[in-house]
Formats: sequence, structure tokens, C-alpha cells
Amino acid sequence: MQTKEQEYWEKRLKKIREERQAIKEKLASIKKENKALQKALKFKNNLYHSIPFGIILIQGDVIIDVNEAALDQMGYGAEEMIGRDFLSFVHPKEQMDVRNRIKKRPSGKWMTDLYETNIVAKNGGTLCCDVGMSKIRLNGRWGLLLSLTRIEDRKKREKEMIQTKKTEALTLMASGLARNFSPNLDAIATNTRNIREGADKENKALMDGLNNIEYAASQLLKTTRQLDGFSRTHTDPLDVTLIDLKKMVKDSVSLTEPMVKNYAEKRGVQINLKTYLRSVSPIEGDPSEIQDVIMNTIINAMDAMPEGGDLYLTTEENSGLAHIYIQDSGVGIPDHIKENIFDPCFTTKGNYGIGLGLSQSYAIVKRHLGDIEISSNKDQGTITTIKLPCVSQERRPKRRVPRRKIKNVHILIIEDDDMIRELLSQLLGCKGYKVVTATSALEGLNKMKRKEFHVIIADSKTPGVNGQALIKKIKKIKSDIPFVLISEYEARESLSAVNKAASDLIVNKPIDMNKLVNQLSDLI
Repeated sequence: MQTKEQEYWEKRLKKIREERQAIKEKLASIKKENKALQKALKFKNNLYHSIPFGIILIQGDVIIDVNEAALDQMGYGAEEMIGRDFLSFVHPKEQMDVRNRIKKRPSGKWMTDLYETNIVAKNGGTLCCDVGMSKIRLNGRWGLLLSLTRIEDRKKREKEMIQTKKTEALTLMASGLARNFSPNLDAIATNTRNIREGADKENKALMDGLNNIEYAASQLLKTTRQLDGFSRTHTDPLDVTLIDLKKMVKDSVSLTEPMVKNYAEKRGVQINLKTYLRSVSPIEGDPSEIQDVIMNTIINAMDAMPEGGDLYLTTEENSGLAHIYIQDSGVGIPDHIKENIFDPCFTTKGNYGIGLGLSQSYAIVKRHLGDIEISSNKDQGTITTIKLPCVSQERRPKRRVPRRKIKNVHILIIEDDDMIRELLSQLLGCKGYKVVTATSALEGLNKMKRKEFHVIIADSKTPGVNGQALIKKIKKIKSDIPFVLISEYEARESLSAVNKAASDLIVNKPIDMNKLVNQLSDLI
């Protein structure tokens, strides 16, 4: 009897243990599911609060939840909004309309899902917002999810999209114009030079006419360069280097100071040009282009102060961006033209400007992955803010490669165009380079065999041999010598072929001499 009772309790104990183990396993599974659920809820909560526009959940008229973006926009804390009537945050004049919308939407009656209204912020101001409205079911009850987007933000995005589309269309146009201008400018320069050589120097009318033609050609050349700069979408890697922005602004101010002084003296006014420059991390880009942007902005600010005033330049770094602030106390920009200021060929200077300065600056800054903003009111001055990404410490070069001294650099120029050859020779000679010239490929190759050169500059249309063949012949004599090819605006296929033939730098006509000097310096 005792044995049967013992067996009974042993079976009972075993069953209890098995049930206990099952409960433990079930509890472990529930804990695991709970942990996963908590993790998912935390993720969804973080996602909800990281949405870049305001979200408010309401049931009836009462707010039951609100995300961080809405709190930031309105200036309240969560405890100040949750549990309150949503209509208390709507401007009194629009409460009736919003109440009707809130009532009709859950009932299924037709009502637009997006409308404009004014929300009252904590500071008493009003925020004009686009409000989106969606019906949701939460905890067994119907509610509404409201999305708030400030109309200023929407308009800014729309403006950026419009500007992008304008830029794409105008870039295509500018590229075509620059390509078509180039051969015509070359023809004007060649024919004018030929006429001048055979003309009677005592014929004043003829000489004046030729001078006028050359001046017109130089203006077209300037416009072509601007169009070329506007049409490019990427900066040439050979032009890119680290830039000390503080020093760049100082140099730009030094170059424009005489112009500002002359402008002020002619008008009998005073312009106070002052700088407050903080050191910032280096940026990466084309120094000549960034300097053009700064100088163009200074000149625009000067032109906006016909009665004189103050012109301030400031640099600082914020959130990984280098900022340049250029502030003037001039006439400001009227509201009706603000949306057009970055459009190519838009100008307020009448016959004295062609309207490419600001659009070119905009294109350059965008090529450098930056942004340019202008804040202005009529008769209250203008603040131009140029933002450029700083180079992180990891991307900076560990050491600087020593450069060859300019005075020891020998350059051979192979060019049959007398004007281009002489101009390049004089310019590079003035910079300290040792320059030797040749008018044909044969003459150039013979000079290479007799003398050592560190750089060769040659025209793609050099008499006696084409550009690719000339590069191969030169590289056969000295394989590691840097080669600069002067070229017309050619098709991409041709340029690719030239690159394969080991050209180190391609310079398009019309030649930007200052840019060429900078490129040569980096190449050497």
C-alpha cells in the first residue's frame, strides 16, 4: 500500500516538475517576445519622433500624442499639449473651419485631405501650415492623424526644384553657346591680326575700327568664359586643392579694395570695408573659382551702395560647414525680383551688366557641394551667406609634397598661332618660368632632343602632326614629362582618345590664362 502511495506521489511530483518547466519555458518565451516588442516599440517611437514634419494624433478633439517636430515648430512641451483640445492651438478665425473638417473626416463625408491653416505657437506667433489629415483606428476607436508642414518649407523646396530645372535647361544652352562662340572668336582674332599686319598704321579710322573689333572680341571672350564656367557640372580634379578660407577672403578683399576705393571716390561717398575673420577648417575645391565667388559678391555689394555705407565680411564654422557672410548696408533687393536673382542674364544694371555674375557664383558653389543664400529687404541692405563643406581631419593630407621651384622649371610651347604663343610665353615668363617656343611639331621635337624640359604645352592642331600623335612622339622621348594640350571644344570621344594618349591636362580655347597658370603650378 505504501509502495503504491509512494509511486503516486512520485508521478505527481514529476508532473508538477514538468508543468513547472513548461511554465518556465513559456515565461522565457514571453520575456523574449516582450523584449522584442519593447525593441520594436522603441524603434517605432524613435521613427515617429524623427519624422521631419509635425505629427499630431487626436481622438475626438483631444490630442493624445505629438512628435518632436511638432513640439519644436510650436515651441511647447509634450505635457503642455497632450490632453488638450487641438482647436485651442488653431487661430481663432479658423477654428470653425477646422472643427468642421475634424467632424466630417471620421464620418466618411467628403472633405479635402490637405488644407492651409494658422497654428498658434507658444510665443504667440502664428505658423502658416499645410495640414494633412488621415483617418486611423487606435485602441478600438477612430481618430485622426494630422501632419503639419510649414508653408515656408514647402515653398523653399518648390523654389529649389524650379531653380534646379532652370539650371539644367540653362546649363545645356550655355554649353552650346560657349562651344559655338569659340571658333568664331578664333576667326575674329586671326582675321583682325592679319588685317592689322598689312594695314596702314597711319590710317586712324582703320586702326580705331580694329581696336573696336578687338575690344568687342575680348568682351565676347569674357562672356564665353562665364558661360563655360556656368555650364560645367563638376570641378576639374586637377584644379582641386585644400583651401584656407580665411586667407582666401583676405586675398579677395585685398584684390577688390582698390576697386571699392575707386568706386567710392568717383561718387564722393565713403564705403567702410571691414573683416571679422575666424579661422575655419580647410575646404576642398578650385581656389580660382572660390575667389571669383567672393570677389563677385563683394563687387555686387559695392554696386548696391551708391550712397556709401558699411561692408562687412565674416567667416565662421558651424556643423561641418564653413560660412562666409558678406553684409552690406545698401539699397537691398525688392521683393518682386528676389526669385530671379540667380537666373542667368537677369540684371538690374541695365546696359552695364550681362547678368552672369550671381548665376555663375551659384553654379560654382553648387559644384563645390555648397549653398548660397541671400537675405535682403528693400532699403535695409543684404546679407549673402556662402556655405561650403569643410574637409574632415581624416581626409587631409598627412604631409605636403615639396614643389619644384618655378625658376628651375623649363617649359616648351609648341604653337603656330603667333598671338597665343607670344601671350603664353610672356605670361609664363613673367611668373618666373623659363620658356622656349616652337612653331611646329618638328621644331619642338628637335628642341626636346637638345634640351631638357619639365612641361610641354602644345596645340592639338600643330602643323605636321595631330595632337594624339604628337603626345606619343613626346612621351617616346621622355615618358614621364607632363603634357598640356590646347584644344578646341571637341567631342567627348575625341577628348577620351586624347586622354588615352597620356595627356596630363586639356585646356580649351578660349584660354583662361589665370586658370592655366594655377593648373600648371599644381601639375608641376
